[in-house]
Amino acid sequence: MVMKRPVHVGVYDTVADWETGHATAHLRSGRFHREPGGYDLVTVALTAEPITTMGGLRVTPDRTLDRLDPAGSALLILAGADLWDQGDEPAPFARKAREILRRLDACRPDVLDAWFRLHSRSDASAYEVLRSA
Repeated sequence: MVMKRPVHVGVYDTVADWETGHATAHLRSGRFHREPGGYDLVTVALTAEPITTMGGLRVTPDRTLDRLDPAGSALLILAGADLWDQGDEPAPFARKAREILRRLDACRPDVLDAWFRLHSRSDASAYEVLRSA
């Protein structure tokens, strides 16, 4: 039996529900996987309260972000939302994603810092670093 690895999907008010569709459908279906059935989709939010997507769907999260262990996550999917341009609500998701990217050693430290500044604070100066990476 294949041990399922969790794929975490961030859910927050106004999340663009259609953006994750292809990825989640293929991860869940197991088609084209070396070992079908190897992933378990887990929705993650700041609180356990239901959220409402941009398309009007109500989603009750499976777990809260503070319970997500980066070492135990195969992937963290963060879709767009109106809130990415408003306030500090996406900052905790950006911090968790930064932990995962740092653990994976996925990019240079300056690029990771720029990515975090862009997604946690909408810092436009980060674009230049990301563009030149």
